[in-house]
Amino acid sequence: MPNQLAAILLAGGNSTRMGSNKALLEVEGMMMFEKVLNEIEKITPHIFISSNQKLPLKKIYPVIPDSISNKGPMGGIYSVLEQSNFDNYIVVSCDAPFIKKELIDLLLNEHCNTAVVPVWENKMYPFPGIYSRSIKNILQEQLKKNQLKMKDLLNFIQAKEVEIYSSLKWMNKNIFLNINTPQEYKAISVCN
Repeated sequence: MPNQLAAILLAGGNSTRMGSNKALLEVEGMMMFEKVLNEIEKITPHIFISSNQKLPLKKIYPVIPDSISNKGPMGGIYSVLEQSNFDNYIVVSCDAPFIKKELIDLLLNEHCNTAVVPVWENKMYPFPGIYSRSIKNILQEQLKKNQLKMKDLLNFIQAKEVEIYSSLKWMNKNIFLNINTPQEYKAISVCN
């Protein structure tokens, strides 16, 4: 991958299913967004936070609101691409607090002109993923057409899919866990 690498932390969702800002929920003694930030800080100091809300940040990172409202993760990614100039971006979501640096490193070792995403148990995950700046115009077109499904975008741009195996030392079943509802949050709270 080219040297210019940044990260985008998606933390701008409405959290409608959760009923409160899920980025601020505590997991293992940290707010979810902090837990994700800790992992990506191990890889790059260039981090952009896609959020329409204020977050209690301990370090100063650019917080970029959506330039086009209510367009989900694609809108957040596009807004950061509009206001920054890196070649590639690690894109992570604040509601997946168990991601590992090792997973992102594995994706970074692959090369694709558009995006690299993990596949685990026959399911493709858009986050974490490595996205190229080259998709900016395609994102813009998808947003104009209101085509907002990340998986449709990944198929359209022919993203490279990397199979993740449970035999990897760092792999665990929670690595792709996405926490969107009070029930999901309660389930992980009981386990921790």
